[in-house]
Amino acid sequence: MNPDRAYVDGLNLILSGTSLPDLPQLAHQAAPQLGLNYLDGDLDLAQFLGETHAQTRERYGITHLKLEVTAWLEITVLRRSNLIRLSPDLLLLGDALPRLLPISIVLVPYLALGEALRARHQAWGERFHDAGQRALLKEALHSEEQLRRQPGVAALDMSGQPFAERILGLAEFWRQHALP
Repeated sequence: MNPDRAYVDGLNLILSGTSLPDLPQLAHQAAPQLGLNYLDGDLDLAQFLGETHAQTRERYGITHLKLEVTAWLEITVLRRSNLIRLSPDLLLLGDALPRLLPISIVLVPYLALGEALRARHQAWGERFHDAGQRALLKEALHSEEQLRRQPGVAALDMSGQPFAERILGLAEFWRQHALP
């Protein structure tokens, strides 16, 4: 938790990570239980861009993507009381993380590496054995690890927990860190 954050009504909870393949479902189901609106930041950004951020980066380069993410953040930082799911690579891009930390708790729920790989194998099936897909997963897991090491970012190990317990753990984290 960021000790410099000004406590304001409408704090956001940003969930980020790759090792938990059911993170979008977890975020979507947990939001109402936490009294927050749900926003899939990756999808919202894709609507803003007209394509995924990876496609924008590939087509126009990282500098253009940073400018577009900055413009999107201008809109996003005005939102309050949201649970926002956002990719680690987007939070690490430019000044996204420093701009969101004052109005948000950034949490990376994660699984131990072996469990994360098993879960991804189950979620992806045959795609898991594709070398290109595995390289993308390795890069994404590296971004998750980098994000967990950033000042002001919290991490929550959810290894070995069934889905329902993950929601309860998330709710407990929110009560401990967001409520005065």
